[in-house]
Amino acid sequence: MGKNGNGKSRNWSSIDPVLLDPTGAMYEGITMPGFEGVPFRGSVPELKEDDPAHKQPVDGQKAHAEILELWKEADLNRYRNICQVVANGFGAISKEDMQYDTAKKSWRVFIRWLEFFTAMQKGGGHGRSR
Repeated sequence: MGKNGNGKSRNWSSIDPVLLDPTGAMYEGITMPGFEGVPFRGSVPELKEDDPAHKQPVDGQKAHAEILELWKEADLNRYRNICQVVANGFGAISKEDMQYDTAKKSWRVFIRWLEFFTAMQKGGGHGRSR
C-alpha cells in the first residue's frame, strides 16, 4: 500500500481501467477483414484521410497469460489455436516456457501472448495512433 497525493492509502494491486483498455473497445467483437490487415474491434466506421487524429483508428493489443497442459485435448487445441493466431499475423508470443511432465509423458506450457487489433478511440484519445 502506498499513499496518493492527498494522503489516502491506495491499493497497488488495482490498475486503472483506462490503462487496461485505453481504446474502450477491448471486449467488443472482432470485425474482419479489419483495418489495414488487422482485426477491428467493433464495426469499422466510414473513415476519411483528412479526419483529425482523434477520429482515426488506433492500434491495440490484448495481453494473455496461460498455463496449458498439453495432455488435455482442450489445452492442446487452445495451444494450436494460439499458434495459428500468431502464424496468421494477428498476435505475437512474448514468452513461452515448456516443461516436460514425466508422469504424464507430455508437456506443460506457460505462454504469454498478445492479440493485435485496431479500434476507434473512445472517451478522449487514449491509445497509440497508427
